[in-house]
Amino acid sequence: MAEALLNIPTPGKDEIALTDDEVRRITGAGTRQLQIEWLTRNRWHFTLTRGGDPVVGRLYANLKMGGVEMATMAIDGAWEPDHTALN
Repeated sequence: MAEALLNIPTPGKDEIALTDDEVRRITGAGTRQLQIEWLTRNRWHFTLTRGGDPVVGRLYANLKMGGVEMATMAIDGAWEPDHTALN
């Protein structure tokens, strides 16, 4: 598994987030509200700009589209796996 992760392209310094067009393409939605709804419904992590546009990290999107589920960081700073799929 670790070897497979080494083959995932990493973003350059100018490519840290998906472009607006890439977010539209992934979500299939042209409006920011529909994009946010899609991202939330499909459990994608994103942040919002001051103007309310969703921003998705490029490396996160590459991993997510490749089927890799991310661990989440607990408030105390320790990494914890997401066990919701086990129930």
